[in-house]
Amino acid sequence: MGYSAHFFHGNLHIDVAEDGTQTLVDLTGTTFERNRLALEFADAALEVRYRSQVNRKGRYNRVYLGGLAGYRTDAYSYYEDANYRVKFYNVKGFNRMRFGVYAKLGRGPVNFYGQWGLSPLVTSGPMLPDWSAARFYTLGLAVTL
Repeated sequence: MGYSAHFFHGNLHIDVAEDGTQTLVDLTGTTFERNRLALEFADAALEVRYRSQVNRKGRYNRVYLGGLAGYRTDAYSYYEDANYRVKFYNVKGFNRMRFGVYAKLGRGPVNFYGQWGLSPLVTSGPMLPDWSAARFYTLGLAVTL
């Protein structure tokens, strides 16, 4: 079990009107300090682990392969410029569930990590059809304590 938060920074902003209507705004050419879309998930993972023999320093090679399922707990849009700051909660259109597979490879406490999303990021709302093919893809380093 775990919790993950994903922040997308760029020129796209989701604006929410008083009646709840959501509009995708392209901020290209405007000056702003911060703009992000954020998704938060409660995740569950199931993995298969392989560990080699331990050396004298207590280190070993590892290969972890797993599957991930997550339930979206929050989605919001945040915008800030010199005179204005707004945060819209419960942004609609992002997939409620996410599924993916991942691999962690390494030796010692620092490992390479890669995750491939199998479910679409956006399922409805103002970001379609442009984001219909968007998936979660993560590459990075993982530290095992």
